[in-house]
Amino acid sequence: MNMKPLIFISHANQDIKIVELLKSQIEEIFANGVEVYASSISGMINIGINWFENIREKINQAQAVVFLITPASIERPWIWFEMGASWSRYSEGKAEIYPLICGLDLKQLPEPLNLLQALSLHDTQKVRVFFEELCQKFGFGNLKTFSPDLFSSILCDFSSEYQINLEGVLEKLIDSDVLAEKDIDIFGVCRLLPVDKVRRLKKIISERETR
Repeated sequence: MNMKPLIFISHANQDIKIVELLKSQIEEIFANGVEVYASSISGMINIGINWFENIREKINQAQAVVFLITPASIERPWIWFEMGASWSRYSEGKAEIYPLICGLDLKQLPEPLNLLQALSLHDTQKVRVFFEELCQKFGFGNLKTFSPDLFSSILCDFSSEYQINLEGVLEKLIDSDVLAEKDIDIFGVCRLLPVDKVRRLKKIISERETR
């Protein structure tokens, strides 16, 4: 019996909407000819199953491992466990690793992921390249079913929600006199916040200092 190729998506629970979109697009493009494993999706791990062993087993079976790197996942210890578990298979030529960035600058990608070519989900052309590479790897797939508008919509919502949360945290730090204007600049340099929001936060600090 032929087994379907397995794609493992490493992610943080908070990024489930993006994971579900990736899974649905993969299944659409490959007409359910591949298995997509993402531990946070409901029903992925059956009741009573040892979840740790299940994740490790799936990593060892995967021909492709996708790392979804976001502000939530970059600090998640499990993503580094999954990276270590998949790196040996990558080194042996048994699996490919695909780092996908969302909500971060490519320069923020830590080792060893920064040794690999990464793609930003904020660029729909780059997202298409990701699916093209999967099609080349597995030797089949229909890219005509790729829906860039779906990615644009959900990533716009993701960016807005992330920026609102980040602004809220920074405003609390400003109220506590923890941050100075120079500290806010880095959020613009790293493209974590747009220029207008950086200016607004710096203005808040400046007004507090003149009181």
